Amino acid sequence: MTAPDSPPAPAAPAKYAGALPRPTPETEPYWSALREHRLQLPWCTACGKAHFYPRLLCPHCGDEKLEWRAASGRGRIHTFVINHKAAKGYEGKAPYVIAVIELDEGPRMLSNLVMDETPTPANVKIGMPVLVTFEDVTPQVTLPRFRITGPSAELPAPEKTQAPERAPRTPGLVHTKKPLAAIVGAAESEVLGTLPHLSRIGLHADAARRALADAGLKFSDVDGIFSTVAGPNELSEYLGIVPRYIDSTSVGGCSYMIMVRHAAAAIAAGQCSVALIVHGESGRSRIDTYPEVQPAATAGQFEAPFGTAAAPTTFSIPVMRHFHQFGTTKRQMSHVPAATREWALLNPKAIMHTAGAITPDDVMASREVCFPFNLLDCCLVADGGGALVLVAAERARDFPRPPVYVAGGGEAVAHRQVAMMRDFTVADASVLSGKLAFAEAGIGPGDVDHLMLYDAFSFTPMMFLEDLGFVPRGESGPFLAQTTKGPDGKLNYITGPGGKLPMNTNGGGLSYCHTGRYGMFALLESVYQLRGEAGARQVPNVHVSLAHGPGRQFAAAGTVIMTNQI
Repeated sequence: MTAPDSPPAPAAPAKYAGALPRPTPETEPYWSALREHRLQLPWCTACGKAHFYPRLLCPHCGDEKLEWRAASGRGRIHTFVINHKAAKGYEGKAPYVIAVIELDEGPRMLSNLVMDETPTPANVKIGMPVLVTFEDVTPQVTLPRFRITGPSAELPAPEKTQAPERAPRTPGLVHTKKPLAAIVGAAESEVLGTLPHLSRIGLHADAARRALADAGLKFSDVDGIFSTVAGPNELSEYLGIVPRYIDSTSVGGCSYMIMVRHAAAAIAAGQCSVALIVHGESGRSRIDTYPEVQPAATAGQFEAPFGTAAAPTTFSIPVMRHFHQFGTTKRQMSHVPAATREWALLNPKAIMHTAGAITPDDVMASREVCFPFNLLDCCLVADGGGALVLVAAERARDFPRPPVYVAGGGEAVAHRQVAMMRDFTVADASVLSGKLAFAEAGIGPGDVDHLMLYDAFSFTPMMFLEDLGFVPRGESGPFLAQTTKGPDGKLNYITGPGGKLPMNTNGGGLSYCHTGRYGMFALLESVYQLRGEAGARQVPNVHVSLAHGPGRQFAAAGTVIMTNQI
């Protein structure tokens, strides 16, 4: 029995609540060294290069002759974000810095900065030298973090002031190559937003029913199923379909762009005749959702433990590098959500339809989420679904709706972790996907009348305008900042209603709807515009529309070019 005057027993240390890695055989030596407060890297003895993260084969030359060598622990900040919305386990630490560190040995790795003062854009700069430090978060796991050791040696690029022109429009009608397939059915959920009465599979079924009704078809007509959030086996059973062709491509939000291309190829090869592409996601109500990052996966080991739990942190990581390299600014970026809100005000189905207009000043004044993103730079979080029905192009006139032809498509995957981007100012997958789509359609950026660029965040369309060739590299900021004032003093945006390049005309993920994998909704808007069914937001004389999206931040990409001409 404890004596009354005995001191209280010390409190047990709080259990670490953050994401923890689960080492695999290939990565265990790395984590074992960290437990001893040593940073080591795998080196290829064949090509003489170090790499990160640890792998079975050298990513530079493919050789398996690898050895572990001690790293200096020194490097520089290559890009960074300041996260104001703490991940699990980081409560009380926000704001905190997530940074990509370029080690002196060459590889880059994602980590955190250890700072004695509150991080701000004034005291964290690209190019600052850093030195590794070690934090034992559990007896089994030590995380490498970095401390700034001096001022930046890199100077930011000057801000561009002259706005570029978009790629010139080809005069006359556009004649694409022979279409790959036709979209004859398209529909989204009747209501978008908060739908707690529907599960993800229920949202799929609702969207599928609506799209088939739009095409004048029945479930029994479908012989090809394309889906990912609910896989083809689960969805086929739920809908009572026995398809002869299935596709479960799952690379994030662009999966549906890629599925359009796959469906067209399957139809052309005679492997199915009626392809149903379906999306449904309970992003807001979180009905039967599941975690995407497993602790043994590469992202689970080398990203999640550093507080990258939410999309704003990973999508924002490339942004500061673009700002630094090209002089892009937050104000320029703020024109993206302001312009898309103008479109949402014209779209009764947009979640923000009645929320009122916003200006770049409003975007800049909204609360910080993850610098450089403010709240209005971030997409909505919603429940909803959508579906498309595709058939062979020669059958298109047999259906009740005006046909929309698939003129070209492209797809690519460049990496999985955002820290593994080759160049943080270029999405390699988007560049390749766009080139493939334009080549397949036989047109160029100047032939596009209408643009749907995935806008999970305000910066993503900026990157894609450059990746796809609509503006020169590094000049999307000045391009988007072009405005005119109407007689009432209202700002008119270059991508907004009446602008030179109509973009994200449904209101985008920023003001229309974003369920988690938004690509389906971008495709649907392209279809509605090409059919002439977009109501008050209808863009005049639309003959070619391009829908493009990324997957898992900027890792993958899908591009679809559609037309109402043949």
